[in-house]
Amino acid sequence: MATFNYAIPYENRNNETRVIVRVTHKRVFRNVKTPVFLNRSDIKGDGEIRKGAKLDQVNKILIDYRERTAKLGYLLDSMTVDQLIAYLEQPKENTPLDFIEFGRKYAKTYSNINITCALNSLIKFVGRENIDVNELTGVMMRNYSEWLIHRKEKPCKGRAQSLYLSLIKKMLKDMKFEYNDSDFGIVRVKVSPFDKYEIPKVPVPEKRTLSVAQLRKFIRKEVPQTMRCATLAHDVSILSFLLIGMNSTDLFNVSTYENGRISYERMKVRTRRDDKGFFSVLVPPEAEGIMRKYRSNKNGRVFRFSEMYKSRSTFNTAINTGLKQIGMIGKGKGQVSDFPNLEYYAFRHAWASVAYNTPELGIDKYTVHDALNHASQDMKITNMYIDRDFAKIDQANRDVINYVFRFDESD
Repeated sequence: MATFNYAIPYENRNNETRVIVRVTHKRVFRNVKTPVFLNRSDIKGDGEIRKGAKLDQVNKILIDYRERTAKLGYLLDSMTVDQLIAYLEQPKENTPLDFIEFGRKYAKTYSNINITCALNSLIKFVGRENIDVNELTGVMMRNYSEWLIHRKEKPCKGRAQSLYLSLIKKMLKDMKFEYNDSDFGIVRVKVSPFDKYEIPKVPVPEKRTLSVAQLRKFIRKEVPQTMRCATLAHDVSILSFLLIGMNSTDLFNVSTYENGRISYERMKVRTRRDDKGFFSVLVPPEAEGIMRKYRSNKNGRVFRFSEMYKSRSTFNTAINTGLKQIGMIGKGKGQVSDFPNLEYYAFRHAWASVAYNTPELGIDKYTVHDALNHASQDMKITNMYIDRDFAKIDQANRDVINYVFRFDESD
């Protein structure tokens, strides 16, 4: 049985005293501070609080504590006095929780710009900066999804639509973990919108890859050094291929290069995996020249791309601009480009295609999956029981590089 009584312990320098609540449970007591301050005129000669607004405030706190404790029922018997106080100091279940405020902190923790973009789009949809998490119902998510693809300003379709909704779903899950406590019946995040509303599946993208012949032609392509974007695109695309399709965001941010290995957390999946998308790749000798060209000793980064470009977005734009320029080099009027509609991501696809579709290499589908560092629910349980074998991935990369860099006179 827990008891609650107020006490007036001492006066401060301003001749005020803060009322405390003495919580007693299992013959152990603790003092809990209240927001109520008294001066001498509020206290009667017998030490009790005079009738009035301040006594009403104190009584309201005591009544609230007693009512919330009564709701615990038999659970109270298993709690210590400190656990009881922690329960009582939790905000009430109907106290609003700002989803946007939580999301901003979340984005900062994971350094994920996609989270910020998702939050900003949700703010535009709702029309205000503060959103109570319990407003995020299934109906609201369906309406938000429709708004994303039909809005006049930069409609979001396919991957962006699915990504924003998936990030909101992930943040809701983490908010429940932080603010709900089923042991003590605390349910502050009440909504489960994605139980009723299914996130649209991402359309299967058009395959963006290069044939082995195109890869070899691209690698040997002579790019004038005066073409800054084209030179960057040529170097970085080859580097990406040599590092098993490492994307531009991770190249921009990577900060660990030790014992000949680049290690990083893949930004695209780090919020969706328990290992934060950790990956490590052995830098092959073929990449050493490009590595030296772009190495950095500043800001703790492996490469100096962050010194060359303001953001990873402008870095990625420069690469794709350069790739289009490369496609036009040597192209005469009426001729078809050697690399039509070439995008940076094609080199990641190309690595996977060579690895899996070249019988003489003997690289199985699961090794390709592991090498690409994909997030997959199908493999999640299996991966819990298997230690990551980077040596196997290193060998697969070595075999792919040997095959592609095996030039002959016809290439």
